[in-house]
Amino acid sequence: MENDKASRVVAGDAAAVPELVDDVLNGSIVLEKLSTLNPDLRASLIAAEVDYRNGRHPGVSDDKVEVALNSLAKAAGAPAFAYTDTTEVRSLRMRLVPMVPNLFAHDLQKGAKDGKTRIRAEMSPAEGVYLLARLIDQKIYNPKYQLTADEHRVKSAELLSADEPSPRTTEIMDAVGITTDAISLMDLDATANDVVVNLGLRQNGGK
Repeated sequence: MENDKASRVVAGDAAAVPELVDDVLNGSIVLEKLSTLNPDLRASLIAAEVDYRNGRHPGVSDDKVEVALNSLAKAAGAPAFAYTDTTEVRSLRMRLVPMVPNLFAHDLQKGAKDGKTRIRAEMSPAEGVYLLARLIDQKIYNPKYQLTADEHRVKSAELLSADEPSPRTTEIMDAVGITTDAISLMDLDATANDVVVNLGLRQNGGK
């Protein structure tokens, strides 16, 4: 879905941008809730992606995705393992290249001198939000991403090799309100706006 629509967007089909954005937002229960409450998230992402494809908008860096995720975690009162860093963001981004090549593969480039393949410093706005959505999923469901900074350093064999659903999944699901009718993000409208601001989706000082 996203891969096919990304191919059309990369090829210059502006009409495919809203379709891609909808797939990206609706593919994450958290971002879908935020964009439903605050339509500016969707509108800002569409405008940013169109402008990016026309050279009028900056890209989204890994550190902006880190800030956006950590802001969401803080707003939700999520536990420490829900937070991320740029190393984890970059690692997941590299994993997504073969999975959604039409969205991410063009970020890879070979060095002119050494011929080594590297990933660009920035990605398109839609890529950035897609990466944020997938990182949210990993934090909720994947035990390998449910680690604090200290646990990452220790690389606990128990946590990294767990086959059973992690008890931390229930903990973080409760924090973001996925298992209840009430959403526990204290101010969803402001939180949606934080995503827009932290990813740099709104230009020209818009509010």
